[in-house]
Amino acid sequence: MSLALSLIFVFLTHYIADFLCQTREMANNKSSSVYWLTLHVLTYSIVTSILWGVFLTQDFLILFLVWWTTFLTHWTTDFFTSKGTSYFYKKNNMFGFFSTLGFDQFIHASTLLLTYFYFIKHG
Repeated sequence: MSLALSLIFVFLTHYIADFLCQTREMANNKSSSVYWLTLHVLTYSIVTSILWGVFLTQDFLILFLVWWTTFLTHWTTDFFTSKGTSYFYKKNNMFGFFSTLGFDQFIHASTLLLTYFYFIKHG
């Protein structure tokens, strides 16, 4: 698979795992509940690892490292950004809400790119 297609796939995987596989209950409660945050990130990491395993690498050690890295970075990011988006949404501050959400996605994209290049492309 070419680099361009691989990167498109990385971001498509993020969309599937972070949006399509996140339930409303996860989205509504992850800012105030470590349980729901962890369930969301566990789901995200499993889906990401399975899809990367099917399309990018079949090396189980690499996939484990991808899963672990994805879990840690996504959990840490969402721990902080979900609190920010929840705060701004409750205050009806849509600029703050979307700015925080955009920054959240920027961090996720950056960590996915770093993970891809460190473990898949150069692994």
